[in-house]
Amino acid sequence: MNRKEHLKISREVLGLAGNPEIHNFLDALPVHLHRITHNIDFIEKNIAPHFGKEGTMESWAHVMADWGLFDGILKNIPKREKEI
Repeated sequence: MNRKEHLKISREVLGLAGNPEIHNFLDALPVHLHRITHNIDFIEKNIAPHFGKEGTMESWAHVMADWGLFDGILKNIPKREKEI
């Protein structure tokens, strides 16, 4: 899944603004080393203190998306109405 799709999940599934810095941070290592950035300790020690509760939620959504748990959902998400 690319960063654009990760950000779309953050916005349209979680209702967050989407922070590209979080996804860059989680994807900084090569794919075969994602086990380092995609685990509880890494997220709690490196994401939560800098990005707070929303950043932690966005990180877990990123990890779940990499595991395939959002496959096919993006095209089925209705467009959100803009708040006035």
